[in-house]
Amino acid sequence: DTIEIRTKGECYPLEPLWKGVKGETSLSRKFPNENTKITFDAFSIKLDDFRYAVDTVLFHYPRFFEIPVAGSFKDELQDFFNEALKRKSKFPQFVSFQNDLKIKGIVGEQSVFTGGFSLLGDVINTATVDGKPSYIDIFFKDKKKATMKSKGFRIANGIASAEKIEFNMYLDSGASIFHPSINVSFNYAANQLVLEKGKDGLMRGVFEDNYHNMSIDVQTMRWKIDEPFVDFDNFNNDKPAIFESNDFYRQIYYDKIQGVLPANPLELIYRFYLRMPPDPLERDLKKLLKKLYLSKPRDNERIKQVAARLSQRKRERKAKYITPERRTFTLQEYCEYYDCVPNAMEHPFIDLHDKGYVVYDFENDTVRITDKLFNYIYCNKKSKDYDVIRLSSVIAARPNATLNILSNEMNIEGVAAFNFSDSQTVYVVPKEQQVKLTRNRTLEFGGKVSAGRFEFYGDKYTFNYPRFDVYFEVIDSMKMYFPDESGVRLRPVKSVFRNIGGTLFIDKPNNKSGNIDYPEYPIFKSNRGGDILYDKPSIHGGQYVADRFKFTADPFTIDSLDNFTIDGLKFDGTFYSADIFPVFRHYVYIQPDYSLGFVKETPTGGLPMYKGKGKGDMTLNLSEVGFYGETGRIDYETSKTKFSRILMLPDSTVGPINTYDLKESTLYAEAHTQNADLTWLPYQDKYKITTKEWPMKTF
Repeated sequence: DTIEIRTKGECYPLEPLWKGVKGETSLSRKFPNENTKITFDAFSIKLDDFRYAVDTVLFHYPRFFEIPVAGSFKDELQDFFNEALKRKSKFPQFVSFQNDLKIKGIVGEQSVFTGGFSLLGDVINTATVDGKPSYIDIFFKDKKKATMKSKGFRIANGIASAEKIEFNMYLDSGASIFHPSINVSFNYAANQLVLEKGKDGLMRGVFEDNYHNMSIDVQTMRWKIDEPFVDFDNFNNDKPAIFESNDFYRQIYYDKIQGVLPANPLELIYRFYLRMPPDPLERDLKKLLKKLYLSKPRDNERIKQVAARLSQRKRERKAKYITPERRTFTLQEYCEYYDCVPNAMEHPFIDLHDKGYVVYDFENDTVRITDKLFNYIYCNKKSKDYDVIRLSSVIAARPNATLNILSNEMNIEGVAAFNFSDSQTVYVVPKEQQVKLTRNRTLEFGGKVSAGRFEFYGDKYTFNYPRFDVYFEVIDSMKMYFPDESGVRLRPVKSVFRNIGGTLFIDKPNNKSGNIDYPEYPIFKSNRGGDILYDKPSIHGGQYVADRFKFTADPFTIDSLDNFTIDGLKFDGTFYSADIFPVFRHYVYIQPDYSLGFVKETPTGGLPMYKGKGKGDMTLNLSEVGFYGETGRIDYETSKTKFSRILMLPDSTVGPINTYDLKESTLYAEAHTQNADLTWLPYQDKYKITTKEWPMKTF
C-alpha cells in the first residue's frame, strides 16, 4: 500500500464506506525528511475505489508555511512495487484556497512567491482555485528588481517555469523593462533566470524599456540573479538585435506597411479609434456656419459665435467618446465597423503586432493600440517630431547587450554603424562596435562621428538626446572634406585637427526629424584650441616635430558642416615654427594642395630666424608641401641672400638662390654669385653656398 491515513470513525462494509471524524496523512513518500502532512476533519472514503478526495484540508509544510494552508486534497493508490510508476504519479494533489500566499524560499532565497499553491505529485504548481495570477519577485541586494506574473508556475527540481508570463524588471524612478508574454525558466537552485520569446501572438513582441526609452528586440534575456549583469541576446548569431528609440520613424517603413493596399492599415485603425456616431447638432451647426459665410451682408459676430459653439461641441464629443479605454477593442468590433471577415484580418494584425503597432491577444481576440501607432500617424502628418535612432547589433562571441542593474547602463556590442540624423547626414561608426546606453537615449561611445563634410575621431563621446548634441571630451583628430575641381567628388583636406574638444549640435532639439530645414546645422563649437600638425613622414621625412612645430587654433565655431565654403573656413590661432621664426599670431585656411596652412608676408624689415642666427624678409608659405619662404631675402652676418622659393626646416634652410652678396668685413672678403644652392645649418654656424654655372667672385 502507498497510502496511510491516521483516522477514527465508522466503517460500513456493505456499502462499502468509511466515514471518518478526522484524518491525517503523511506526504513523506514525495517529500522525505520534510515533515509534510495533510490534516482534515470529517471525510468519507469509498472502500471499493482506489482514489479519495477531501474538500477542505490543512497542508502542513513547515519549511515554507509558518501556519498550515487550507485547500482541497486528492490522493490515489499506487503499485507499491513499481518505483517508476510512483515517481511519475501526479498524486497526491493539493490546491490552496488562498491566492495571496506569500512564501519566501520556495523559489530560492533571493525570491518571494505570492499567489496560490498546488501540488501534483512532487511538482508544485501555483494555480489557484479562482484562476487568479501568481507572482515571483526577485530581489538583488534587498531591493526588488524583477516580477514575474503567471496564471500558474510549475516548480520542480529546483526550477520554476511557465509560459506566457508577464515580466517586469525594475530600474530607477518607477521605470522598467517590460514584456507582456514570454516564457520563463527560473533555475533558482543555480540562481539563473532565462526568458525566451515564443512564436505566437504577444510572445513575438519586443521588450519595452521606458528608462532608456528604447524598445529591445531580442530572443532571450539571461540573468544570474546574484550578479548585477543582465544579458540580452539572440540564439541566431546572424539575426540582428534591434534597439530602437521610442520616437523612431522612417517614412519608408510607414509606406511599406501599406504596400499595394488601397489604404494604410495604421490609418484604418486610427480612423476606427476616432469613430463617433453621427451628431445632428454638429451637422446643423456646420450647415448654419456655411449659410452665414455665404449670406450678404456677412454677420461676422454671429459667425464667430457659431464657430465657437461648433468647436465646443467637437471637444465635448471627443471627450465623451475618445477615452483611454477606446485603445482596446475586439477584432470582431473592428470587422463589423469595416464590414470584413475576422479570419481574414488575423494575419494582418499579427504582422502589426510583431512590428509593435498593436498588442494583439489572439486567444482573447483583443487588440490594444500602442503609442508607436499614434507616433507613426502623427509623424506621417508632420505634426510630431521624431528621430531615426536605431541600433542594430550582430555579434557571436558575446551577448548583444548587457545591462548593469546597479548603474542601469546597458552596453551594446556588435553595432557597426547608426544614424543620428538623415537630413543632416550625421552618423556614427563606434569604436570596437560598442555603445553604452544610459537614461533617455543618452549614448556613450568612441570611434568616428561623421557630420556633413567633417569627421571626428576619439575615444569618449556623449550624445544627449534632449539637447540633440554630441559632446566630445577629447577629439583625437578632426578631418574635413571639400569638393574637388569637378564639384562632384569630395576630397579630404589633408590636415587634421588634434587634441581638441567641443560640442556637435546636430539640429535644433525640436527638429530631430529634420522636417524643417535649418541650413546652419550641423554646428561644431570647440571649447579649446586644437593643434594642426605637420609631422607626417611624407612631409620632408617628419622633420617638423609635433611638440615644436604646429599651428594651435583658438576655440572656434563652424556652422553648415555639410556645405561650408573655403572662404568661410578660416581658423585663427598661434603658429609655433620650432624657432625658425618667433611665435606669431595668424590664421590658417585650405591651401591648393588641400591642406591647412597660410601665405603671409613678414613684417617690414623681416623677422629673426633660428633664435637670432639670421633674419628673413619674405612671404611665408605653410602647407603639407612644407614650410617655404618665397620671393625674399635672408640676412646672415654681412651677407644677403635673395631667393624665389626656399625650404625652411627646424635645423636648416636649403634650396636654390637667385643671388648671394657678402659684404667685406674684418672676417670676410667681398663675394658675389648667382643661381647657386644654399645649405644653412644655423645651430652649427654653417652657411654654405654651392655654385653651379656661375663662379663665386671675390675681391
